[in-house]
Amino acid sequence: MSLILAGKSWIVDKVNEDRRTLNVVPDQSEEIIVWYGKDGLIDQQVTWMIHQILAEIDHYPYLSKNSNLILNQARDLANESGMIEDPNLLIYGKLVFLNGWFDQKEINSLKRLLNVHLKKALEIRQVFTNRFIVGITGEIEPMDLLRSILDCLNNPLQSDMFLHCHRQLRIQPYDHFVPDNLLSIAYMEDHVKLDQIHNFLKIIFCQK
Repeated sequence: MSLILAGKSWIVDKVNEDRRTLNVVPDQSEEIIVWYGKDGLIDQQVTWMIHQILAEIDHYPYLSKNSNLILNQARDLANESGMIEDPNLLIYGKLVFLNGWFDQKEINSLKRLLNVHLKKALEIRQVFTNRFIVGITGEIEPMDLLRSILDCLNNPLQSDMFLHCHRQLRIQPYDHFVPDNLLSIAYMEDHVKLDQIHNFLKIIFCQK
C-alpha cells in the first residue's frame, strides 16, 4: 500500500497493531496511491491531542514516575495560566494574543491574510506567531481589530488576499500551463484554512 505524506510517496513496510502505527519507507514504484495526506492533518491531530491531555485528569500507568510528575506539572501550569480555556484571549494594551490551539496551517493562513490584505486597513504594526498562538499589535483597539478580522472572515475569501502578486500562485513547475482561475481555487484549497480561527472569533463575539 502506498500513500502520500509531507509531499513524498511512501510504501507501508510493517503494521504494528499493538501500537497502532505504520512503518513506512520511501516508495519509488508506480503503485496506485490510496491515501493523500491532507496538508496539516497530522499537525492538527497532534495539537488537539496535546490540548486534550492537558485538559483531562486521566492517569497513564505506562508512564514512569518522573514522566507522570512532569505531566501533572504541565497540567497545573496549563490550568493556572488559562491556556486550555476556549476561547483564550489575552490583551495587553494594543497587543492581543489569540490562543485557540490552532494548527500550523491556520496560523500561517491568518498571518498571510493580516500581512497582505488587512495590514494597512487595520493599521497593524506586527503579526507574530509561535507553535499555537497568534499575536497582533497595531494602532486600533484590539477588540475593534478582532471585530474587523471577523467581518472579513464572514465574507468569501479570494487568493489575492493572501498573495502579494498573482504570479505567486504558480508554485509547481507546470503551473504556468494552468488557467489562473483554477490555480486560485487550488491555492485556496491547499494552502488556506481558517475554520478554527473563524469559530474562535465568533465565540468571542457571540455569533452563531
